[in-house]
Amino acid sequence: MFERQSFLTYPYTHIFRNKAVLENKRTDATNNKKKHKAWEDIECLFNKNSDGPKKTSHQLKILYLNLKRNTRKNMAGINKEEYLQKIKKQASEDKVCKFMLIIPK
Repeated sequence: MFERQSFLTYPYTHIFRNKAVLENKRTDATNNKKKHKAWEDIECLFNKNSDGPKKTSHQLKILYLNLKRNTRKNMAGINKEEYLQKIKKQASEDKVCKFMLIIPK
C-alpha cells in the first residue's frame, strides 16, 4: 500500500508529463529508447523520494499498468451500474417495458 501511495504522489506527475512517450504504440528502436529513458527517470525520482525499498523501472511500470487496469475495471463497474439504473428507470416509466418485465420467460 505504501508503494502505491508514494507512487501516486511523487512520480505520477512525471508519468503524466511523459504520457505521450510512455503510451506510444510504436515499438521501433528510437521510441523504445525514449520509453526506457523515461522509466529510468521515474525510477530515480521514485527511489529518491521513497523511504521504502528501492524499485526497478520494470517494477514501477508493472505497478502503473496494474493501477491503470484496475481503474478501468472499477470505472466499467460504475458505468454498468449507472446504465442498469437508467434502464430500470426507463422500464418503470414505459408501460410496454413494464408488461415485458412481468411476462415470465
